[in-house]
Amino acid sequence: MRDYHLHELSTQEFEALVVHICQKVLGIGTINFSEGPDGGKDGKFEGTSNQYPSAASPWSGKFIIQAKKKNNPNASCSDADFRTQVLDKEIPKIKKLKQNGEIDNYLILTNRKLTAGAEQEHKDYLKEKLGLSNIAICGVEVITTWLDANP
Repeated sequence: MRDYHLHELSTQEFEALVVHICQKVLGIGTINFSEGPDGGKDGKFEGTSNQYPSAASPWSGKFIIQAKKKNNPNASCSDADFRTQVLDKEIPKIKKLKQNGEIDNYLILTNRKLTAGAEQEHKDYLKEKLGLSNIAICGVEVITTWLDANP
């Protein structure tokens, strides 16, 4: 796998990259927002995804997309600050979006490393806190795979 040095991107560049990936994976209707308070969303998509989580069984509905970038190339979703500084800070925002009927599917894309154990632990935690069934956390490994497949 190629190292794209995602940690060197600015926050805005990383968010734009995430939206471009989601336009391919979810659909061209994926939109992003200008810089500023995001209310828990860096992008959104509404409809049936092109191929996420698979082309055979795509999710549909209202998608909220969060891009979470860390400047440290060795950062991991297993680090304690991922839960306290990322997930726990997003939960109230996502709860509000849910109350307003603005979310069915929640995607977090991060340049942090993500192990299978941490992925499941964080998804279970968010499902319990948010009451959403469709939650995905995509680490640097997934982003790199998507970039390799779509140069």
